[in-house]
Amino acid sequence: MVISDKMYEQLYTNGLSVSKLYNLEPLGIGTFYAESLISYLCRLAEEHSVTAGTLINKEIIPILNKSYLQKYAEYGGNGFFDGAHTINGTQAVASDFVDVLNSLTSRDDLTDLTLIKWKHVLSTKGLLKDYFSWCPVCFEEWRLKNRPIFVPLIWGLQAIKTCPEHGFYLKDRCPNCKTKIPLLHRKTVLGYCPKCREWLGCKNSSSELKENNEQEKRWNSWVNKNVGELIALASHIDIVPDRKVISWAIKCFINKTTKSNTAEFSRILGIPKTTMYGWAKGEAIPPLEKLLIIGYALNISLKQVFLETNFGSVEFDFEKVSIANERSSYLAQIRSSGERSDKKFIKDSLKKLIHVNKPISVSEAAQRLGINRRILYNWFPDLCKQASKNYRDYLRKKSMERKETIYNNVEMAAEELIKNGIFPSRRRLEAMLPSKIIVQEKLVREAWENKKKQYSI
Repeated sequence: MVISDKMYEQLYTNGLSVSKLYNLEPLGIGTFYAESLISYLCRLAEEHSVTAGTLINKEIIPILNKSYLQKYAEYGGNGFFDGAHTINGTQAVASDFVDVLNSLTSRDDLTDLTLIKWKHVLSTKGLLKDYFSWCPVCFEEWRLKNRPIFVPLIWGLQAIKTCPEHGFYLKDRCPNCKTKIPLLHRKTVLGYCPKCREWLGCKNSSSELKENNEQEKRWNSWVNKNVGELIALASHIDIVPDRKVISWAIKCFINKTTKSNTAEFSRILGIPKTTMYGWAKGEAIPPLEKLLIIGYALNISLKQVFLETNFGSVEFDFEKVSIANERSSYLAQIRSSGERSDKKFIKDSLKKLIHVNKPISVSEAAQRLGINRRILYNWFPDLCKQASKNYRDYLRKKSMERKETIYNNVEMAAEELIKNGIFPSRRRLEAMLPSKIIVQEKLVREAWENKKKQYSI
């Protein structure tokens, strides 16, 4: 049970050290399997017998006082949940949630459930998955051993494809309803699909999910070990590494392996030389998987790159270089050999994207085309304005359609209850509505109140 604000203030005023929410112990801190902050938030909600959505609405949003979150609390929608992966990351939203949850639980270690301590050396590009992935064998083992079900932070990084413990490829779709599962949902129950409520664990993952390719297995093992080390180290470091260590390390590698020949270094790794020049000059930070590729080819760990200054002897392991090259090719965009900077190609592609049946935002168009959104606006302002207008009109239309659907659903559900002599309470009504509609939404509340007034109840 969550104590009331008034009771909390009285206890605090009387000098008692009381946390408003339970001082729940985070799981796995200091190990590869440190819990993610989203997982901690969901377990905290379960401990208080409320949904994650209720905990966020009633306790977190009022303290954060962010306009975009207040709009979600008032009007509903999935905007906040769609971008919830950043709660586990390096940016301001992660820091905000850490501060609020530390305050509410009287803890001081929740930073270690995010990547905040690596914020200067980890690029946000390609860092976090925006969907849930998991190891079903881990879930099942924890359930059978009566251990808490949680979600390790490591599963949420894009570079992680396999379970560090079992070597199986991580799942990313519910085996029952086949839908991708969001990282955070209003009614998340850890270990279960929020849509169909199916248990996501299994005793033995099917054989085809096990890594068969030995080279791929070695690569994934390297990635798991290096990323796991960073996550485990978070609780043991006080000084946050500076981004300068990246450019210094890359220049050191280029100097020691190719006698300062950046073009040759880039060619060996299959990375564009202009990109490598930018990294060496400190103009940009390499995405995590690119750092892993470089480290793999040189037998240099991420821990060494971020925290050490003396690399000793550095040379290419040419048995691994071919694998590193394959990873570089895999990560490269489909368009190559100049198409990325070909304005005519991009213009034609943008025109096609504008006229699709389901319009997309300029940001999404830029992402699909592999180009910065600002550059897209500079090159084609009129097309971008048209795309933006189309997207706004589409959202407005969908909003009106949703409003009409909500009113119809609420009216039908309320009338059914009233016809059977049952008072249309919030819980009864919500149980009859489709899963995507919750009574806490402003539109739903309006429709519900109108229906009650109509029947004078």
